[in-house]
Amino acid sequence: MKNKYYKGLVDDEPKTWVYGTLSSNNSIFQAYEPSKGNCGIGIFSVVPNSITEITEEQYAEEFAKASNQICGIVRSVTSDGRICVPSEFRHRAGIKTAGKVELFLTLMKEVIICTSENNTRDFVGIERPVAENGQISIPVEYRKAIGLGVGNKAEVFLNAQNEIIIKTLKT
Repeated sequence: MKNKYYKGLVDDEPKTWVYGTLSSNNSIFQAYEPSKGNCGIGIFSVVPNSITEITEEQYAEEFAKASNQICGIVRSVTSDGRICVPSEFRHRAGIKTAGKVELFLTLMKEVIICTSENNTRDFVGIERPVAENGQISIPVEYRKAIGLGVGNKAEVFLNAQNEIIIKTLKT
């Protein structure tokens, strides 16, 4: 059974949103309180009529946006446009070394990487080989679209569907 995620306004701090799973007595359990800027697990009492159910994807996006912190692993882009994807990420996404992956460009200026077998979309992405060292070449058109130049830092992370997401790290 999938978790259900919610957002709500903190009871004693009405301008502070929290995101997580619903607990008893109008509380939300979450791993981070965005406006405070401190990491940790907490149960926050929220205003009852502010509680709204959100999708797992919305939870992940809101959590990342609100936390304003790096959620993934930072990698540099090589001179030939490659990014080394961490082996744990490749393993969880089902990507084999010396295999092939599909890359997609999103409207949110991110590159999604997945295997052909895990592609749940109605369209096909650009196919790229995976080097022995785990590097994947990002097409120059995609790098330009997301503002990712040679030597720039990129954030690499997994989404809920075990797809690898690459986005430009804003400094």
